Amino acid sequence: MLTLDVLDRATGEIRRVPLPLAEQNEPRAATLKPAPGADRLQVLVRDDGKVASWIEIPAQPGEHLTVQFEIAPTTVRAFCPNRDFLLLPPEEPPQPLLLHPSKGEELDLLILIDGTCLHPAGPQGLEYLLGPRLADVWRDFAKRLVESAAVACARYPKLWAMAAAFGDQPMPALANPFLKPVYLIHPPIPDVRRLEPIGIEQLEQQLLVLPPSPGGDFLDALADGLHAARQARWRQSSRKLLIVFGNSPGYSLIDPPDPMTNLAVREASIEEEIDALHQSGVEIMTIFHDPPGAEDLYSADMPDLLARARDQYARLATLPEWAQTSDADFSAAIKKWLDPPLILARGAAPGLRVKDAT
Repeated sequence: MLTLDVLDRATGEIRRVPLPLAEQNEPRAATLKPAPGADRLQVLVRDDGKVASWIEIPAQPGEHLTVQFEIAPTTVRAFCPNRDFLLLPPEEPPQPLLLHPSKGEELDLLILIDGTCLHPAGPQGLEYLLGPRLADVWRDFAKRLVESAAVACARYPKLWAMAAAFGDQPMPALANPFLKPVYLIHPPIPDVRRLEPIGIEQLEQQLLVLPPSPGGDFLDALADGLHAARQARWRQSSRKLLIVFGNSPGYSLIDPPDPMTNLAVREASIEEEIDALHQSGVEIMTIFHDPPGAEDLYSADMPDLLARARDQYARLATLPEWAQTSDADFSAAIKKWLDPPLILARGAAPGLRVKDAT
């Protein structure tokens, strides 16, 4: 029996539905849309449970894609007319990254700050946002972050939380002391970087005492910060949220290297860490720090720096609408987050069936 893998609307689980094929060589079609969060539609046709055809189609959120199927005496073919798609060998694929948000009362919240983040400081140009000269500016951001956490606590009263920051990899050959990173991850002691039952006021104090750190080579330890977040001792039954605030790019396996970046071997990439966090049930919201006029103050040698970072922060977010900028209403963003879809995907995943074409 020929079947198609789809996501069940009621449960979010993968189920196999009969493939609408009739006579030999007569193509039929199914209309599918990608799961929330997925950037590729995974189409798996099975013959008595064994994979007979496997394609993946790049897709936009909410897009409807019509997939056609042809059957021959010994083969089945899936294809998407007028769209590029990836044809993969007919073998069992890895399990898709599917996340079911918890419906209990527990909330684990980790706020990860870019310690190299820069902010306009009048005639002085750019200053570190976490530095003493911009203490009042950072205090306002910290207040807005904890106010959004308070909105989440109205739904999830059993809060465990922490605040942390990332800097950059050490650069042994760098002589300028003003550019030497102060830390890779703060707090520096791994056993201290853990979620614990604290109140909103304590979370705000943790945010206010995070120190700044120079960024060195313009490619910062964002991936290392995500890796540290994985080790934060998330509770098994909680709803888990990581908020990333900053404006510098991290090491990527997809993005080309920046000419201003050194060739130091890095231990973590943002893509691997995002997938691992998602697999652990951690949802990600991003806040890209984009104050007016900041881009004009960056050196002409770095025209693509902020554009690259913006793109990375958009990719980090579990859903596109969970990628915010620093001028957004953080509490309004959390209100959207409070009511997630039944299932959240990452990468390629089976689709939701819209209708079967006749």
